[in-house]
Amino acid sequence: MAAESPFTPLSSRELINLAPLELANYREDRFRGDGSRSRLSEYEEADREILVRIYQVLQGIFEEMQQENHDPAHICRILSQHGPQRQVIAQDTKQLGLATLRANPSRHLAQVIHDTRGGALQSLLMRWDMLVMLPAATQGASALFFLLRDHLKIMRNCVADLDTRRFADDSARKDHGTDLLLEKWTSADFYGGSVPAQIAFDCKYQGTLCESCLEFSTLDRIIYNLLNNAARNASDHMVQFHILPTPQPELAENLRFVIANHVSAEHATVLRAAVPDLGQLFRSGFTTGGHGVGTSIVADFCTQAFGIYDDETARKDGYYGARWIDDNFVAWFHWPIAGA
Repeated sequence: MAAESPFTPLSSRELINLAPLELANYREDRFRGDGSRSRLSEYEEADREILVRIYQVLQGIFEEMQQENHDPAHICRILSQHGPQRQVIAQDTKQLGLATLRANPSRHLAQVIHDTRGGALQSLLMRWDMLVMLPAATQGASALFFLLRDHLKIMRNCVADLDTRRFADDSARKDHGTDLLLEKWTSADFYGGSVPAQIAFDCKYQGTLCESCLEFSTLDRIIYNLLNNAARNASDHMVQFHILPTPQPELAENLRFVIANHVSAEHATVLRAAVPDLGQLFRSGFTTGGHGVGTSIVADFCTQAFGIYDDETARKDGYYGARWIDDNFVAWFHWPIAGA
């Protein structure tokens, strides 16, 4: 088997040339996932029970971790004590949504179920296993804390009445900046499959990005969908994650998020033949092996964040997309900066 190409970051010019720098925002308010979340009454009884059980277990563990200021050694002890619950969550996740989507196979419910089952949860469960097996490897404990925090917020974003008190807190006006991205993605690794991928994170902007926790978790739903795909398919177990301000640093209006992974020559050949236009990957239901739901969420959310009429117009205008740069699969989307 041929050796993989050495890791080479995308150049500044390549990042800039992905899409136009001037992108208009037609929306007056902030998009916070409205219209893209559900209520417990929309689920079959079996799924309602699973949703509540997963959330309550994870929230209880999170509160235990907070009591010791998420000390790494304390986190590892908590994870070991909750081994049986970890198995319950894994089994519940496999069943979550099956009954509901049989009864109502709507795109809307498919998306929220996809993110409650996906999001940060799979990486969280893999890291949980690693920390229990190798308790001395406490450097991964902080990463697990962030994954747990994020997935709880994603679950509340997806199911509005899962925890009404905390959902109200999430909805309150509170600026969120790129420092929250820096703390969890700098020198991080991420499980998109059984082997972690190293995240090469590069952020060229510092400042406020979102106006509420609810908006930030909406943004996270896009990021985690793209990271899960990239980490799962990265042939060298490296994922590039770039953030740059547009149209220019001193007059930033939007942020361009770029997530890229190297694909083996064999996989690239198959993918190029199957999907001549990578933009098709963002169409609802289009997939080369997954469910085709995660990429449709990227398209829907980015389009709505800018108040654009339809996904295809947003893609053609460069608000989101994907392309090949050598054998790197490069996906991007934009998000308007709060207050810009």
